[in-house]
Amino acid sequence: MTNALVTDEVQNKSPKQVYQESNDLMPQGEQAITKQVSNDELYTEYEKELAIPLPPLKLWYKVAFVFLGIASLAGWNAILTAFDFFSQKYPKGEFLDVTFYFPIPIMITNFLAGLACPALARRFSYNQRIAYCLMGVCCTMITVTIIAIFFNTHAGYWISFCVLFFQGFIDSVNTNSLIALAGMVHPTINNIYWTSTALSGLTMNIIRLIALGILGDSEQSTNICTALYFGFAVIIYLISSMMQILFTKSDFFKLIQRRSFLKNQIENKKSNQVEQQNLRSTTNVQTDVNLEQHEKQVVATKNRNAFFQYIAYLSQVFKYSGCIPLYLVLIYIQTFMMFPGVSIFQKTTYEIIQFPWAGVFMILLFNLGDLVGKYIGGIKMLQRLYLTYSIVFGRFIFYIFFLLISRNKGSEDLQNDVFSWFCIFLFAVTNGYSTTSLMNLGPKNVKDPKIIDLINFIGGFAITFGISIGTFLALPLVQE
Repeated sequence: MTNALVTDEVQNKSPKQVYQESNDLMPQGEQAITKQVSNDELYTEYEKELAIPLPPLKLWYKVAFVFLGIASLAGWNAILTAFDFFSQKYPKGEFLDVTFYFPIPIMITNFLAGLACPALARRFSYNQRIAYCLMGVCCTMITVTIIAIFFNTHAGYWISFCVLFFQGFIDSVNTNSLIALAGMVHPTINNIYWTSTALSGLTMNIIRLIALGILGDSEQSTNICTALYFGFAVIIYLISSMMQILFTKSDFFKLIQRRSFLKNQIENKKSNQVEQQNLRSTTNVQTDVNLEQHEKQVVATKNRNAFFQYIAYLSQVFKYSGCIPLYLVLIYIQTFMMFPGVSIFQKTTYEIIQFPWAGVFMILLFNLGDLVGKYIGGIKMLQRLYLTYSIVFGRFIFYIFFLLISRNKGSEDLQNDVFSWFCIFLFAVTNGYSTTSLMNLGPKNVKDPKIIDLINFIGGFAITFGISIGTFLALPLVQE
């Protein structure tokens, strides 16, 4: 089998298919030698193909991931930025505080969806997972808005609470799928995606402020501007869904998938070679035929121990990324214990900007800081593991400031609005920088696309897990 023949005929075939076809055409005694020759030729062709540089990224690819970054968190940010609206519809004295309790169903199902994402990825394509989930979030956002405007009773509160369970699940599947998609495409695309996740909240805040500025903060105008605001979020989702479908049908994405397949084959070959060497050194197998039989027995044994295989597979994440998933969990525990309830909505007085403007403005500052942090975290020279670890531990200092401010303790300077702005902005910068830096460092030294995807999935799960824990740990800090 010549190199030209391999190139022409096996481009779209797996090695297994190629070997089977060649084996059917020759005597059994020649198969072992020919199989090895075919192996070498085939993987040489794979390596040559991988050595060809990728074509340059088109502008619309980058624009698509700007929209997908915005859409990945638009559902959560839409609810978050409208907390002033939901607090007006469900007053704290009559209902459970929405700023602490509405995030709970979203975060519980975020955690469950994070666990389910690897299995869903094997059953459903990117288009099915992302596009359908984007549509689903549109429906849930419209539903909770209509209920709050027309049915703001205790029953309406709990119906909305239940609807947010569905939003949390589909939003998390969407986000985790987008994390994996951006991570597999290109480092530049990955940085654009993570920076744009911060644009999500910023976009929602700006729209909210514009609506409040035009229509005012009376009950009737709040209803109208909130409906317009959620309507705009739905438009973002629809545009993002279409751009994602177009991208996954592009030649560039098909090339990425092809290269991922080739890398998988090469990595499998290397691991098989190591296994064969170990088998030859520990067994008395004399022929390739007997060796193949022995390998089949080993595979059967592995299949009987699928659970342990899965644990071993997950251990690859920590082998290559170390403690990065654990630090991602810690970052989001820190953030969601303090934000938004303690750091914003429990501050007793705002002097410079009054409520509801103050709440929206503080969330705007957080999202602006998160955007700055994620941009900084995407700069390669600033992606330093132990620097990031140090910053994560340093964030605990904000606990002291936010708790003192929320309980109206400390000096006048501590209670000053400007100091609160400074704290929330810096808290967000460290959140954004640490997230993007660690998500880039996690798969940095990995070549196997399967392990890269797994690290990205685990990173997304670590974030949602941290958010869930932080949301629950914030409950003891509620002040009636």
